[in-house]
Amino acid sequence: MKIKINTIIILLSCLLFASSPYLSQTINNVVFLVVSLVLLISMIQKQIYRTTIKECIPIIVFCCITVVCTVLNHGMTSRTINAIVTGLRYVMLFMAYCQLSIETSAQKVADTVFKILFVATTIEDLCVLITKGYGIVNDGTLAYYLFGNKFGVSYLHMLTLSLFLFHIFTTRGFLIKKNAFWIYLAFSVAICMIADCNTGVIGCVVIGGMTFIAGKKDRFIKIIDSPIIYLVIFISLTFLLVGTDVILNNRFLATLLQKYSHTNKILTGRVDMYKIALYTIVQKPVWGYGINNTIVSDTLSWGNAQNGLLKMLLDYGLIGTAAFLNVCWRSIYQRVRGNVNDMVFPILTFLYSMAVCSMVEINLSGYYFAGLALVNAAQAKKYYDAKNLVGN
Repeated sequence: MKIKINTIIILLSCLLFASSPYLSQTINNVVFLVVSLVLLISMIQKQIYRTTIKECIPIIVFCCITVVCTVLNHGMTSRTINAIVTGLRYVMLFMAYCQLSIETSAQKVADTVFKILFVATTIEDLCVLITKGYGIVNDGTLAYYLFGNKFGVSYLHMLTLSLFLFHIFTTRGFLIKKNAFWIYLAFSVAICMIADCNTGVIGCVVIGGMTFIAGKKDRFIKIIDSPIIYLVIFISLTFLLVGTDVILNNRFLATLLQKYSHTNKILTGRVDMYKIALYTIVQKPVWGYGINNTIVSDTLSWGNAQNGLLKMLLDYGLIGTAAFLNVCWRSIYQRVRGNVNDMVFPILTFLYSMAVCSMVEINLSGYYFAGLALVNAAQAKKYYDAKNLVGN
């Protein structure tokens, strides 16, 4: 019975990844609140919930800051409610995975998430294939499928792909010897291409590339599991794209942006989005402008910051962005030396692929935080076991 209850809890947590494109924001928020309340009640009944809270302090701090940033800019409005609900979603993801991992194992939690997402991904793939990429609903700009638009399809595939990697890695020996992963990788790329999402294609290729290198160079895993390496790469990718003249004034790279942009606007429009975002950030660098800032679209009548960290700076300023980077650091950081990061390497490939994709898209949301939550849970489990071992 305990296993069934845990499976239900994990299934409910998966509902927090993304909102339904067919429901209003209000209804989505109600669903998120109900699910979060159920998860919270299930956790506070356990004796280890205090340990769970301690391991999730960075994400709690980050989500509180996002609410503060929004209140300072908009007061108590519907946007603030969205900030509260969004923060609660992320906190519950971290707490649920952390507590279940401590109670059972991080491997069981991740494997259960994989099985649930594999079913969801298969259903979503059928929608993509049956509609030939047109979507169940198409507004002329984006196609919408059962669980989201083409970007949602891509991020869902990328997370499922990394968890499939995890499943092979932890249950059947080293992944590089298994053809199943490479077949599913090729299929994932094909689905992203049919859905017309080049971002997803790049993300899947990054996961595959990192997996291939890890199979050839054992030391590669030890390098990329460092939180310093991850943050340096993450921040550098953003800086090289929008913090210098590499893109803004380089004709060749600019042409590439135009070719692979998901919009049908001319390139100068996309460059203008970066410039507007950078200018706006400078005006209020500390606290930002609150969740779901629309300054770019209000100025150009379309578009957004087109970059994950740039959007983070716009919404939550330097304080919120620093808190977010601390969440990344704490999640990846090994509290206890051991082979735990060898185990979570597959999920790290997802986080790296999302960092690459964030160069040109806003993707630091549900799926990304789910990946962080799974890595954090594995690290917390290792620390908890080591602490108890010393105590005994």
